[in-house]
Amino acid sequence: MTSTGMARWREIGDRIIEDIDSGALQPGHQLPPTRALAERFGCNRNTVLRAVSFLQDHGLLRVEQGRGTFIAENVVEYRMGSRTTFEDNLSDADLVPSRKAISVLNLPAPEMVARQLRIASGSRVVEMALLGSADGVPVNFGRYYFPLERLPQIEAQIQAAVEKADGAIFVAKLLKTSGVSDFRRDGLRIRTCPPSAEVAHQLKVPRTEYVLEVQAVNLSSEDQPVMFADVFHAGSRVEFVLGF
Repeated sequence: MTSTGMARWREIGDRIIEDIDSGALQPGHQLPPTRALAERFGCNRNTVLRAVSFLQDHGLLRVEQGRGTFIAENVVEYRMGSRTTFEDNLSDADLVPSRKAISVLNLPAPEMVARQLRIASGSRVVEMALLGSADGVPVNFGRYYFPLERLPQIEAQIQAAVEKADGAIFVAKLLKTSGVSDFRRDGLRIRTCPPSAEVAHQLKVPRTEYVLEVQAVNLSSEDQPVMFADVFHAGSRVEFVLGF
């Protein structure tokens, strides 16, 4: 304990918070290594690690596997409405949205996917794994499923988008060019869960940091399911606002 009775790790945490508030540590910047911080504060590395863990739990720091610890960016306010899109949300927050296709597969629909899309189990679907980023920082990663019996052109549209120079993926545009002129979201299922190794790797979060899993179905104007999405959001970077 210090002379004021405050635990040393907590005092170090408060000093780091002061650096963030003063602008000495900017959002997105990397925190100095624990060894350097231990030398600065005259303590051992375990004390620094406890302070870092405390600040991470309170959303002030984020740890990226294999890269280090960073000052947390402002949380993205992510509106979940019947027609809002990923690009709408980030643009409204003055952030640059980007989506990158990690994989595209043509496969038989798993039972859960078939149930959500209201198709027979084993019917062909296109599965697209997408990584979404805001100003280059990963915010969500998930898989999107499209029924080929209703959207026979979707696979070609996805491949054409992937092969473009920028490789940018816009789900609403893919649906429109595949014949879906309008769609709406048919409710949401949201839960917290620990990330899988794949999700943690894509979002650059530790396996100990819980993520938000969102499942949603998009319906055409004829009330036919045209997409099922199972997406994981970095809990420390996203705040959901629901409004239908």
